[in-house]
Amino acid sequence: MLSFADIIAQAKEEDVALVQDKDIFYLVLNTEQNFLTYSLIDKVHRFLDQIENTPGAGCLVTIGTKKFFSTGFELSHWMKDFNEAYVQTLIAQKLFARILTFEIPTLSVFNGPAIAGGLLLGLAHDFRIMKEDKTYVCLSEINLGFSVPSGLSQLIKNQVPPKSSKNLIYGGRFNSQQSLKLDVVDQLFKDEAQMMTQIREFAKEYAPKGQHRSSLRDLKQNIHKNTYRDLLNEGLTLGIVQTKSGPKL
Repeated sequence: MLSFADIIAQAKEEDVALVQDKDIFYLVLNTEQNFLTYSLIDKVHRFLDQIENTPGAGCLVTIGTKKFFSTGFELSHWMKDFNEAYVQTLIAQKLFARILTFEIPTLSVFNGPAIAGGLLLGLAHDFRIMKEDKTYVCLSEINLGFSVPSGLSQLIKNQVPPKSSKNLIYGGRFNSQQSLKLDVVDQLFKDEAQMMTQIREFAKEYAPKGQHRSSLRDLKQNIHKNTYRDLLNEGLTLGIVQTKSGPKL
């Protein structure tokens, strides 16, 4: 099986890449902050298309290669352009809806901080694992005066317990032990070797379920029905006031 170094090597210099290792499909986020740009989201959709065109068992593992798992949207741009915030959120929500109900089991690997939209991307997966040291999760929108739209709020509510969602919305940083206690993640790993072991254990247990693709997709759509519907809803509230001089928080 591929090592993490092999995965990085096969991703080359692409900002996002798809690397296959038998029945594991690695979605590799390969930039310093892995912003959820239009280009990245479009490429991820195309990679998901590729996976859907491969028959048989399989699982999806989304992983970063550098300091951050993902810092989400470039929120500084949103403060200058309300329309940009609106459109980019819609596009991201559709991606999250697709991952949430994807036809094979999914795992996100927080081997670096997962912030704002990066955390939401991780929450769209079935399972999450996290590095013990120098890693944290943070839903930072409120710190910049932003609200979280209904679809994304439903995603949080759907994927973590009520007490955890209440803690997350206040924009604090939660380290690995806190994230495990809040049920934001399912397991912690100490180093690269343990990370790869946990990924392989996940694949061994869950990849065979991926051979029943239409059934698994339907099951996920039924279980996540309300969240899936809200993620595809185009009615958004971002907590921004539009003024004559432009958007104002």
